Amino acid sequence: QVHGTIDKDAVATGAELVAYSGFSTTDYLEQPYNSDLDFTDTMSVMFWVKDWIAGQDLMHRGPKNIRSTATSFHFYNDGGYDYRFTLSSNGTTEQSYEILLGGNLSGWQCVCFTLSSGTVRGYLNGKQEVSGTFAGNIFSQSSAKNGLFIGSNLVSSAFGGSLALLRISATAPTAEQIAKIY
Repeated sequence: QVHGTIDKDAVATGAELVAYSGFSTTDYLEQPYNSDLDFTDTMSVMFWVKDWIAGQDLMHRGPKNIRSTATSFHFYNDGGYDYRFTLSSNGTTEQSYEILLGGNLSGWQCVCFTLSSGTVRGYLNGKQEVSGTFAGNIFSQSSAKNGLFIGSNLVSSAFGGSLALLRISATAPTAEQIAKIY
């Protein structure tokens, strides 16, 4: 669902592929509660971003504008320029995985995080950058019935860049598949 107004522009001159931008506190995308997003111990999220700068939230599954209360996962670019993915098994305690960056990146970036067999892996432009363990299953929204929010603020500011080709799955592609997709 579109809340407010979201811009939809070609990713490059003459391209048919579009990116979404113009996000704010009141302009965002929402996937209302959907049991297909109640992942347990395997999942992946892949997307292309441009101009995602420090201090901006990209997406989260949990209550709108509330952190660490019935939250399943969250993506943001932290104050140190790191692309951070957090998972929670109980809705409140976060386990964080970061693609460490030395500054804001320019141009399109392909970001992918996977969870499989208790291991989270983060990839930037087809190359694995981080790996860590995740204890438990991802917090289920079956009782809370929270949706997925894209572009609105949760921790910091709303996402100010462009987003294309967002894919969320209950499966985890291999490193070889991610490199080929990139």
